[in-house]
Amino acid sequence: MQIFLRLLVTSLICFRIFSKDCYKMISSTHFIKQQLKLAIKSNADIKLFMEDLDGKVYSIGFFIALPFSSKDHVLNFQGYLPHIRGCCHGLLCIIVHFDDSPNKVVILNPHIRKYKTILSEQAPYSIATRLAFWYYPFEDDYVVLKMYSQLEVMRYSLKSDSWKEIDFPKEEIALISFSYDSMVINTNGAFHWLTWLPNKVLILIFNLFSEKLMVFDIPVQPSKEQRKGTYLQVLNGKLCFSLNSGYSVDIWGLMEYGKSNSWQKIYGLNFAKINPQPLAIYRPLLVSEDGRQLLLEESIGLKTKLLWYDLEAESARWVRFESLPDGFLTTVSIGTLLLLDEMIA
Repeated sequence: MQIFLRLLVTSLICFRIFSKDCYKMISSTHFIKQQLKLAIKSNADIKLFMEDLDGKVYSIGFFIALPFSSKDHVLNFQGYLPHIRGCCHGLLCIIVHFDDSPNKVVILNPHIRKYKTILSEQAPYSIATRLAFWYYPFEDDYVVLKMYSQLEVMRYSLKSDSWKEIDFPKEEIALISFSYDSMVINTNGAFHWLTWLPNKVLILIFNLFSEKLMVFDIPVQPSKEQRKGTYLQVLNGKLCFSLNSGYSVDIWGLMEYGKSNSWQKIYGLNFAKINPQPLAIYRPLLVSEDGRQLLLEESIGLKTKLLWYDLEAESARWVRFESLPDGFLTTVSIGTLLLLDEMIA
């Protein structure tokens, strides 16, 4: 079984048809969970999803140099363009805009083309809706959180396939309306996102267990000009805060979750000599398996690039794909077998 666990997901799908024993083993809950654990640890089977300015989502295996110009690399759902709103364990939470029917929220495993449609009658999607998606380990469940500009918050459970409304005090709900950062980061059984208040930036946390909202201090306050260069991310299993300032990027890690005095600066990136672009903004995506490099998304105006930053040599190597879109937002996804028994997209 150990040999099979190290194969790419696309290879595992092929091996399922070899024999009844292979099919039974690869389709088992035990194998799927073991493969997931190894995929999270190794980062060996990675796909990048880039949503460009026209709404197209391009997908490609990160370690396979294939051109983006091929139509095979445009992610679609039943012929329509999806919009990614969250990613967890190789699953994408997407919104699909149909021409002749209501929009749908779908949980999609793009690696094996399987999906599950979320019931939306009780929680219709609008253009002002924010979605968050993550795994809740205490109940072995995947959760979607919907937050409306009308100050409504609803929670969906993939296990029970049902929605429920969450009641918040008015002063807590008001914080949601201040939230700017569209990227919701998930760790430790909670959703995290940056909220921009008039005089400061805070982390807003929604705890899935208590269903309570709370605010949390960031390690350093940015100036109003620096706010657009602030990000949250999970790196090496820790919640991290990054701040772009001039030609440098500083990244702090929360060494002890829940304690604001445990922020520690873990990376300091200097682009003054490498790429002296005063308008460049860098967003960390992941750490290489050997811990020596950071994958970053570089944005200058409407143009975007990906690069590896060597932490020891303080050098950068830009990732080059043929026909890469000029501007995009990157989602990193690992290959897993989740939703193996669901419908085929």
